[in-house]
Formats: sequence, structure tokens, C-alpha cells
Amino acid sequence: MSNSLQDSPALIVRQLLVDLGLAMIPVIPIVSNSWPVYYSFLPDQPDQAICVYSTTGIKQGRFQVSGATQIHHGIQVVVRSRTAAEQKARAIYKALDEQVANAVVDVGDSTYEVQAVSHAGEVREVGLEAPITKRNFFIFNSVVAIEPLVLGTGT
Repeated sequence: MSNSLQDSPALIVRQLLVDLGLAMIPVIPIVSNSWPVYYSFLPDQPDQAICVYSTTGIKQGRFQVSGATQIHHGIQVVVRSRTAAEQKARAIYKALDEQVANAVVDVGDSTYEVQAVSHAGEVREVGLEAPITKRNFFIFNSVVAIEPLVLGTGT
């Protein structure tokens, strides 16, 4: 595994959440009861939304044969809603933990293998936003093993 990704880990995991049926790419107008997922920026609307941020990863060392650096990329998942943020955050947490094993994800012209997601802790409540919106925020941090794939070569 190397750290040479064409796309940000946040964008790759965003697409993974869509592929797993846990979220949808935002469209205008926002469909009620949908969970739009953003990356690197969480707009003020809609009230019910998910955002994936890239964070500091962990350098695991180097492979002996190739000398390539092994990196596990850091992500943070933020879930916001007036009523269902905790349940959605826990569902995403569980799905990433139990359903991701060498998942193939297409982002634009690039293809990646998300080999595994390792959580750095539990789902945490950030708290209630300003009294006007009454939106709750829940987050969790993880590290992700992602490998770029070159189709047709077996790697």
C-alpha cells in the first residue's frame, strides 16, 4: 500500500457510503428523508446530512521488498440531524466495520480498493448546535486502508 491516491480519502469514502446504500450524492432539490453525503465541507442546509473529512493518517512503515510506504489514511465522519443523527452515525459505523473488505470504489476515472476500515474509537456526540436549528452532531474517526487499482493488470 502506498500513499499515492489520485483522490482524497474523504471523497473515496464518500463514494463508498453511496455504494453501500447509506447515503446519496446531493442533488437539488434535496429529497426529504434522504441522507446527502458531502466531503471536506458541510453546507448549512439540509438539516439532515453526512460529511466525510480527511484527517491525519498513520504511517505503518515500509514494505521490505518494494520499499513503498504503508499509509492508513485518516477520516472523520460527521452526521447531523434534528432527530436521527445518532442512529445514522451508528449504522454507518457498523457498516464500515462489518461490510468493508476489499470493496472496489470508482471515483471519476480512478478505481480504488478499500481494503479495511479501522475505527479509532466509538461514535461520539458533539452536541446540540445553536438553539435555532436544534441539530445534533455525532462523529467518529477511523483509518482506512486504500489501494489504487489499475484495472486489467490484476493489481
